[in-house]
Formats: sequence, C-alpha cells, structure tokens
Amino acid sequence: DVVKTRRFSSTRNRFTKVFSAFPASRVVIEVGCHSPWVSRLLEAQGHQVIVANPRKVALIYQDVRKSDRTDAELLARLGRVDPQLLSPIQHRGEAMQRVRTLLRARAQLVQVRTQLITSVRSLVKSFSGERLPSCSAASFHNKAAESMTEALRPMLCPMVASIETLTTQIKVLDARIEYCSRVEYPEAMLLRQVSGVGPVTALAFVATLDDPHRFKRSRQVGAFLGLCPRRDQSGNSAPAQNWRSQVTVKMGIDKRASL
Repeated sequence: DVVKTRRFSSTRNRFTKVFSAFPASRVVIEVGCHSPWVSRLLEAQGHQVIVANPRKVALIYQDVRKSDRTDAELLARLGRVDPQLLSPIQHRGEAMQRVRTLLRARAQLVQVRTQLITSVRSLVKSFSGERLPSCSAASFHNKAAESMTEALRPMLCPMVASIETLTTQIKVLDARIEYCSRVEYPEAMLLRQVSGVGPVTALAFVATLDDPHRFKRSRQVGAFLGLCPRRDQSGNSAPAQNWRSQVTVKMGIDKRASL
C-alpha cells in the first residue's frame, strides 16, 4: 500500500532533510538531470538507490495519462517486485562526471566560436562580396581584423573580440585536459599512441567507460556504446537485422545510396 506521498524541491538540502528521516531503504528514481548527484547523496545516507531507465519501462513512457504522481508509484511498485524490470543504469563517479563536464564546457565554447566565425565571414561576404582569408580558428581574430574594411570594423570588431576571448578560454581548458591526460588519468596516454587520437578524444573515451573492470570482455564495450545490431526474434522467426546507413557517392544526378 501507498503509505505516504509528498512533493519537495530538488535541492541538496531538501533531499538530505527528507531522506534522513527514513531508515535505510530502497529508493527508485528516474534517470535525468538530477539523478547523478541525487543517487550519490542518497547512497551516502545508506540507502539503496536504483536509477531506472524510463525508456525501457513501457508502463511509464507509453502511458496515455502520464504524470509525476503515477510515475512515482509505478517506479516504487516495480522496484519492490523486481528492480531488474526497471533496466537500472549505473552513473559514473563524481570524478569522471567532472571530467565530462570539462569536455562539454570546451565543446560548447568551440561551438559558439565556430558560429561566430561563420557569422563574421557571412556578413563580410554579403556586404562587400569579399571573402576573409582562410585560416585556423585560433588565428581568426588576427586575420579578420587585418582583412576587414574600415566600414565594417565598428560593427564586426565586437564579434572578433568575442572570438579572441573564446580562443583564450579554449586554450585554458585545453591545458587542463592535457594535465588530466598526463597526471590524473595516465591511461589516456596509451590511447594517444594511436595515430589521430588526441587528448580530447582519449580523455573522452576514458571518461565514458569510467570503470573498465566492469566489462568481462573487451567486446562488451562496443555494445555498451550502442554499437550492436538490432534483434527481433520470435519463435523460429529471426529476421536478419542489417546495418543501414546513408552515404554520399558519385552516381551522376542522384548522389544518395543506401547500404
């Protein structure tokens, strides 16, 4: 039976206050924005935390009258019967989440810088028909300032200054990523021995796997990353599930082909 229901804000203080009143219990939560730190907080209080994947629970994502209240009760009942029905996931540790935050912050700065560079090039071309010289993103603020006409400088120089600031901040994060690869996670240096694998890719791979000892065989890593074929077996019927992708090839007018 449902003993008690309540709502409270998703803050660290409220979670600590509410769940400190309960003895060690099994707590079921949905995976989401708050689930990493909430699961660590509740486990530190002695609770058994199960982080459910709602996309694997048809009772939740296919419910035509979905609400937080019904979802909470369904999670509680499934967690009481058999936690495996919830397809529980394992969050990365706090240290690895910090590394992924570092990588995401760098990726966001690079994306914003790319958008600004594209905008500056487009504005210059549409105004005068000229094109700024080709250069790397790191040196764009110098090349653009030299090649820009006097009529455009008052309007576009603020954007160029923003690009310069972003480049400086990206270099700061690059230095931090290099430090993490060499000092905190030296296993990333082994991956960098492969041609074309740099500090960002190597550290991202290490942060994605988190604890490699949870994989019994190396072939399980591909399935963990989603690199596995689909399967639809029923009785004696087992249709082949082919890999399907779209590639661009030179075939006259129609350049699309399906593999």
